[in-house]
Amino acid sequence: MKTLEEIVFESQNEIPRKSLDQVESSNAFIIDVRQLEEVNATQLIDGAVHIPRGKLEFAISQLEGISIDSNIYLYCAAGIRSAMAGSSLKILGYKNIFNLGGFIDLLENQ
Repeated sequence: MKTLEEIVFESQNEIPRKSLDQVESSNAFIIDVRQLEEVNATQLIDGAVHIPRGKLEFAISQLEGISIDSNIYLYCAAGIRSAMAGSSLKILGYKNIFNLGGFIDLLENQ
């Protein structure tokens, strides 16, 4: 059995990191996977939609225009949940998944 640390490490290595200026706007979806309370305490990155990590696998197919070939950019508070969410989406067949990392880092680099 793998430890949580091993799973996180594998997810972070599997899902490429990108910065906001590397987001390709055509066919792109930016998804905030933080909890609602975290989003309410701060805000969303411009152009992002909110789908909590625990609902992502069930809700992603409901996004209008999304396909397995869409460019999907995920972020959370620190970049760990977004990496793990990316791994889950890869298992579901989505091909172009990227980790934007943590919300605070994104604000500082906007």
